[in-house]
Amino acid sequence: MLIKQEPEITGNARATTARAIRGAAGGASHNKNDAPQTIANSDENTLGTAYPANFTKGLEHDDFGFVTGNYQEFLVQINQDAVSSFDSVRPAFANAPFQEFSTIFKKAIDGGNAGPRKFPEWRGWESPRSGHYYDLQGPDANSVGMAPAPEFGSEELTAEMAEVYAMALLRDVPFSEIENRTGADHNTLLSADDVIDALNGVSYFGQLGSNSVFAKRRLLARLLEPSEYDVVAGTTSVSTLPAISGANLFRGSGPGAKAGPYVSQFMLLGNAAGDVDSEFPPATPSASVIPTDGYIAYGNQFIDQRQRVFIPALDYMTNWNQWLDVQKGADLRGQHVFDPVRRFIATPRHLASYVRFDALYQAYLNACLIMLSSGFETQPAFPEQNALSRTGFASFGGPHVLSLVTEVATRCLKLARRQKFNFHRRARPERISGLLALTQAVNNGDVAQPSNLNTQTKQALDQMLTDLTAPMNSLIGLHNATRENQSSNADKRTFTSDDQVAWLAGENTMNNLLLPMAFPEGSPMHPSYAAGHATVAGGCVTMLKAFFKTIDINGGVVTPKQWGDTGLPCVQATTDGTALEGVADTGVTIEGELNKLAANISIARNMAGVHYYSDYYDSVRMGERVTVAMLVEQALGYDKDVFTIQFRSFDGDLIGISASNNGFATINGVSTEAAYLEWFYRHMPPAPTS
Repeated sequence: MLIKQEPEITGNARATTARAIRGAAGGASHNKNDAPQTIANSDENTLGTAYPANFTKGLEHDDFGFVTGNYQEFLVQINQDAVSSFDSVRPAFANAPFQEFSTIFKKAIDGGNAGPRKFPEWRGWESPRSGHYYDLQGPDANSVGMAPAPEFGSEELTAEMAEVYAMALLRDVPFSEIENRTGADHNTLLSADDVIDALNGVSYFGQLGSNSVFAKRRLLARLLEPSEYDVVAGTTSVSTLPAISGANLFRGSGPGAKAGPYVSQFMLLGNAAGDVDSEFPPATPSASVIPTDGYIAYGNQFIDQRQRVFIPALDYMTNWNQWLDVQKGADLRGQHVFDPVRRFIATPRHLASYVRFDALYQAYLNACLIMLSSGFETQPAFPEQNALSRTGFASFGGPHVLSLVTEVATRCLKLARRQKFNFHRRARPERISGLLALTQAVNNGDVAQPSNLNTQTKQALDQMLTDLTAPMNSLIGLHNATRENQSSNADKRTFTSDDQVAWLAGENTMNNLLLPMAFPEGSPMHPSYAAGHATVAGGCVTMLKAFFKTIDINGGVVTPKQWGDTGLPCVQATTDGTALEGVADTGVTIEGELNKLAANISIARNMAGVHYYSDYYDSVRMGERVTVAMLVEQALGYDKDVFTIQFRSFDGDLIGISASNNGFATINGVSTEAAYLEWFYRHMPPAPTS
């Protein structure tokens, strides 16, 4: 009897099957809904040609920070489908000879030992046409979207600005001392207690009110667990919303994200690497590496969880001239000043330092390495999980998930670019802070109202100043005055110390509501919404939840797997970040630490001053949907009788993906395409009721 020496399906038959599966996979992502997937707010069309609420960074601006460059040409170039050089948008001053930048930018850079002072050059916009490109796997960049961003002048935007200001005020206070409200900035003497009290005076945080369903969802996510509110309706049965507290301040959303220490275990611990060369790592007292040493084994190398961090008490862009240079596109990158000691993440500034230099999927790759080497369970229905005669590797093993975590990142970045450049074009927090500072000075009679500060814009800013409240305004002014004039590290700035503009100097110092930035260059050269870091965070963390077992399901009841079941300790950094210390793991779960990881990376960008809470909230959910769509596609290529995965979304939805679902996911046990589409397009405004 002749033994068959080839697969049953080969040659033309294999090619035909492969084409059919690829076609079905494409249909899974691209044929669901042809309706527009994004609706932007109305700011760009209603606030005049100064575009105060939109991203104008890099164009020409007047001395009050209002755009005078060709914003309309900018729109044409970023939205046309034809390939463009984009050079027609480049401002005229960017073509000037290098030495003439002194007539454009106010602040010079001190060359130090490297040479004489020089003026910065102009930065280009970062991948402005990336959202037009196509991919051969996963959802198209136009098929996933986001809710409208909070409108200019709204209570929600004011609250978001209050949060970002608060993060700057507490940037050097250890997370543990923010949580217990005992900490204070050693330079400004502003306390966590004062800042939290000021935040609780901001009207948005107190009640759901008549806000949009999107604003309600984002507020509830800050304060409650997903099980405590209806995410679709934006309602809750909780009689009184919790106040902002040390326990929920700056925390993320998702099941378990608010439990335990602020910083995810995946950003602190190493893994059990076993015996190594006694000469490495040098900080290890013996030849054996344990998780609390903070070293992650990466093949035959080590990744150190200690970070290179910025020095404390040094903020940027609280001088109007530097702020204005940055709006014009001055390239001030590379002017950071670092602490000589590498530290575990203990403060918001440490976390901001991480997200200034990380490779975007870096934290999730590290988490994956920890989970693989520490024996975290994978999904129980994986083919290799329960087999006696085979183990996972190329499929359902380490190389498989490691490649998936990186694979989803590039898809997420393209979708984020399409949202930020082609739809929303939302101004960065630094821009809004400049408008608030100017308006406060105008109201105090310290500077005449510029013509570009039109009536509608002025009224919205007046309302924001009122909603921000006098206590918060006072804290910001005090912080900025101290940082500019009395900071022990102020002389370490590499910029020339030009005098502050008169209406923010001297007796007018308390007008200064410019947002203190962690980065000398401020935000990147692209709009705020979506956030690239947050979209990638949502995509990569969802991939990890889809691969590893994070929940048990018994009789339809979902129980998250506890962190203690992993055998790893629960730790936080000491207040100076030089070591790790053990803490109780009460309420800490595996999915919670993954959700927290996504929040840490995303909200760290807020701590730097370059994003808002809504950027985080909506972006991680968009990234989540990118991963789900990719996995729905990939499921079609596996054996139909064995592949099933289950995990919970950032909103607590139970997601099921199976090779037998024919191109969609099961949502909360409902196995219909309609349920999947409702979940997938939750960011769209609800249909009007008759």
